[in-house]
Amino acid sequence: MLLIPGLLDAARLAELNQLLDGAAFVPGQFSGGTAGTFIKDNLQISPRDPLYPRLNQFVTQAVLSAPAVQAYALPSRATPINFARYGAGNAYGDHVDAAIHPLSNMIVRTDLSFTLFLCPADEYGGGELVLTESGGERVVRGNAGDVVLYETGVVHRVNPVTAGTRRVAVGWIQSLVASHEHRAILYRLGQARDRLLAGSGRTPEFEAVNYSYENLLRMFSQP
Repeated sequence: MLLIPGLLDAARLAELNQLLDGAAFVPGQFSGGTAGTFIKDNLQISPRDPLYPRLNQFVTQAVLSAPAVQAYALPSRATPINFARYGAGNAYGDHVDAAIHPLSNMIVRTDLSFTLFLCPADEYGGGELVLTESGGERVVRGNAGDVVLYETGVVHRVNPVTAGTRRVAVGWIQSLVASHEHRAILYRLGQARDRLLAGSGRTPEFEAVNYSYENLLRMFSQP
């Protein structure tokens, strides 16, 4: 899991929320698949809404172009965005997201999920994103403009909102590197490479690490 604080600054967040205020939210079960009918209770913007294409482009570009997302996810393609709103009592029970997302002209393998938080954490009660990992549960409560990325195969849920309104944008990424173990190696190696370059320039040590990173990426990546 990677939490990136402040991916959207205050000005861009205000612009996005203003657009959201003009869109219509409908019951969100339409995008939850078979299981979502029983465990998903929220509102979402329909892809047929006139504002949806602009909202989708806004978030997709903001998330996928962020340097931290590029380094961590190595994105190849992404699904359309789900814009969700949770009021008091709304929740999304334990589930695993679908492995494949069909688009009109391609198939997206969902390697990584992301949640972009669109409102301050103190504007609502409950509503935590909870990831179930081998060591227990990890609770994520981002602030406005933060984004969290996590492995799509992890069981997760959204706890019931107890007060206020939770607004998020959710999407899925197909990585150039399907294996999360390989992505973890590349992410750590890439961070080390960048620190070497920033600290000492193009030293022989930097060149050795950069050589290893680029060739491992070539070895691990898929078209």
